[in-house]
Amino acid sequence: MRILEIIPQLQTGGAESFTINLCNEFAEHGHEVILVVTNSLKKYGQLQGNLDKRVRLIGLDKKQGFDILLFFRLTKLISKIKPDVVHTHLGAVVYTILSPILNRSPKYFHTVHNAAEKEATTGGRISVWARKIQFNLHLVTPITISLESQKSFANYYGDKTKSELIWNGVSKIAINKNTATDEMSEGDIKLINVARLQPQKNQLELVKSIDSLNRSDKIDKTVQLYIIGDGDPRIAEEIRDFNSPYTTILGRKDNPRDYVACADAFILSSHYEGLPLTLIECFATGKIPICTPVGGIVDLVRDNENGILTTGTSQDHIIDAICRFVSLTPDEKRAMESASRTSYNSLTMDKCAQHYIELFNKQLDGIKPV
Repeated sequence: MRILEIIPQLQTGGAESFTINLCNEFAEHGHEVILVVTNSLKKYGQLQGNLDKRVRLIGLDKKQGFDILLFFRLTKLISKIKPDVVHTHLGAVVYTILSPILNRSPKYFHTVHNAAEKEATTGGRISVWARKIQFNLHLVTPITISLESQKSFANYYGDKTKSELIWNGVSKIAINKNTATDEMSEGDIKLINVARLQPQKNQLELVKSIDSLNRSDKIDKTVQLYIIGDGDPRIAEEIRDFNSPYTTILGRKDNPRDYVACADAFILSSHYEGLPLTLIECFATGKIPICTPVGGIVDLVRDNENGILTTGTSQDHIIDAICRFVSLTPDEKRAMESASRTSYNSLTMDKCAQHYIELFNKQLDGIKPV
C-alpha cells in the first residue's frame, strides 16, 4: 500500500511524534510511506532524524501565514505520487481540500489530535470551513483518538458526521535512566511534566501549585517538579520569573521516557486535551499519572486504580491530587503502578498502526496489507 502522510511541521509535539512513529511502523510492515511536511524542514523539522530511512520525506517550504498556492501544489503532488491513502494531521487538512474533490482515486483520512472545536477554530474561519466541507460531505474520513475525542467531534460537527475511533499508541523502546538520574537530583518526591509550553497545558498554575504545597504544612516532604518541553517562550519566562526553587525546566529532550522512568509520578495539568501521548509514555514506564480530567485522559485514567484524577484545573485541585499521591501506602503505590503498566498493553504503536491499516483496507476495497 502506498500511504501519503501530510503534516504541517516536525517540531516537538505529540501529533508530530505520533505521525513519525506511525510512518515508521507502516514502513516496518512493508508499506510504501511518503511523509510530506508543508512547512520548511530546515526551520520546523527538528524531529526528522527520528524518521525511518525507508520513509521518503518531502518538504514544501510553505510561506509564512496563509499560502494560497499550497492548495494547488499539494493537489498536484498527490496526483503525481498516486497514493492509495492520503492521511492528514493538524492544519494540513485545510490545504488538501481540493484533492478529494478533484481526485477521488485515493482514500482520504484525517486524524483529529485535539478537541474537535479547538483544533478547527485555532486556524480561523478558513480552517473551520475547510474541515466542515470535507467531513460533512464525506470527502475525508475523520479519525478520533479517544471516546471523549469522538464525543467532541460529534458535538461540533453534528451526529450525522461520524468519525472512526482509533486509540493513540506509542512505540516500545528501551529505557536508559543514567542521564536523567543525574539531572533529577532534587526533591524527596519527583514529579515530571512532559508537554509543550503552551496555555493549554496550564504549566504556570502547576508551578504555583507545587510551590504553594511545599510552603504549606500539608506534607512533610519536598516535592520537586521537572518540566520537559519547549514551546511558547513567554510561558517559560513567566515560570522563570516566578522563581520557585521547587521547579526545574529541563527543556526539550529526545528521550523523555527515560526521565519519566526516573520520576516518582507523572503530572499533567492541562485545560483540555485530545489523548496525550505522554500519558501513554507514562503507562509504558509503569509510573503513576496525576492528571486533570480533560479530553481522552478520562478514558484511560481510572481514579485510584491506575492513576489519580484531579477534580479540576485550579491550584487547590492540583494540590489535593498531589497530597493523595503522597499519602499512598507502599502497597497502594505498587498496585497502582502495576495497573498503570498493564494499561499500556492495548496502547502500543504496533496495535495502533494495525487498526489504521484495517481502516484503510476497509475503504480501499480489496487492497490488502503487505
